[in-house]
Amino acid sequence: MAERIRRHPLIGALLSLRGNARACVYTEPLWGIPFFLYTPFVTLYMHRLGVGDARIGLIASAAMAFQIVFSLLSGPITDKLGRRKTTLFCDLLSWSVPVIVWAFARDFWWFLAAAVLNGVSLIGANSWTCLLVESAEHDRLIDIYTWVTISGLLAAFLAPVSGALVQKYSVVPVMRALYIFAFVLMTAKFVTLYIFSAETARGKERMAQARGVPLWRLAAGSGSVLAGVFRNRQTACVVAIYVLFNIQSVVAGNFFPLYVTGSLGVPDSLVAYFPIIRSAVMLAFLFGVQHLLVRLNFRAPMFMGLGLYFAGTLLLILPWAGGLARPILYTLFESFAFAIVSPRKDSLVIIFVDPKDRARIMGAIYALMLALSAPFGWIAGALSSVNRAYPFYLNLGVFLAFVGAVGILRDVKTSERIIP
Repeated sequence: MAERIRRHPLIGALLSLRGNARACVYTEPLWGIPFFLYTPFVTLYMHRLGVGDARIGLIASAAMAFQIVFSLLSGPITDKLGRRKTTLFCDLLSWSVPVIVWAFARDFWWFLAAAVLNGVSLIGANSWTCLLVESAEHDRLIDIYTWVTISGLLAAFLAPVSGALVQKYSVVPVMRALYIFAFVLMTAKFVTLYIFSAETARGKERMAQARGVPLWRLAAGSGSVLAGVFRNRQTACVVAIYVLFNIQSVVAGNFFPLYVTGSLGVPDSLVAYFPIIRSAVMLAFLFGVQHLLVRLNFRAPMFMGLGLYFAGTLLLILPWAGGLARPILYTLFESFAFAIVSPRKDSLVIIFVDPKDRARIMGAIYALMLALSAPFGWIAGALSSVNRAYPFYLNLGVFLAFVGAVGILRDVKTSERIIP
């Protein structure tokens, strides 16, 4: 049995990881464990502290507006400081500090301040991605991103702990304790990754080129990089895919707990169990099916995943049954869809982005993603304040647009790299 497990393609890929890919993937649970413990109750926590639906959406939109600036700075900062140092400093600022602010939050303004600081994570996400992939083999990209996803999924199985605590002590005191716990584990993750990683060859090259050049001058070139994204049809499609994926994530992540507790009558304590269902389904899919889909080109699996997203959302909002049936089936469909779509979406920036200027181009893509999707947090919040099902009607339209973007993008294998 042990030998059969070792021969599984995903297990073999995990054991064969070396260098930065190994450090990034192996330390990811230290971030994922606290994140998945508190995430199911974030909007309920804000709501219990007096933040209304519309203001929850406003926080999401305001955070994305600040993230646009951080995204445009992410490339120059990553090139100036290097992938490794940027990841450490920005992760500490965007996660370790905000979770402490959230732990002691009192009202809307605390949450807004923490959300703005959390936006610095876009700089860290850019540098972390460069650290992860620049030394990795391109035919391993789907496996690497799959294991990043699995790291979070395994952590999600601890969600019943927070659910049981909420049932006994209520949302607010439990969330304050979970945020403090998050500070300890996340900080340990960031320091450990720094110790066991090394600057990439591309990072050293970009640092040498940026030495002696002021940051503002490096940032000034972001405008031309931003314009260049739209001159390339394929890169523009990648931006559209990132935008649409981000919109549906913001809508579902912020308003699913409010919808199922406020409109479907699901008790607060049960909200923590939906991530467990999601994780179990995704793990089964990733180990049982994902390695088969890797053989296919990009487009067919993406259409399959988007169809599952659409069907699951319909099952959630159409009044065909009561109780838990609708949110459970939605979670099942959404889990399959995410497992298919997310790793392929992440691999696109490696396939279609010029590695010589990867950090700045990725920063431009993130900035465009945030700029174009920022209003939808507020829009979804306004819709939810009228009817808590309305944000999910918005997502149905997003999935249809997503299908169009995938149809335009060149159909390639995920191990292929278009830019040499």
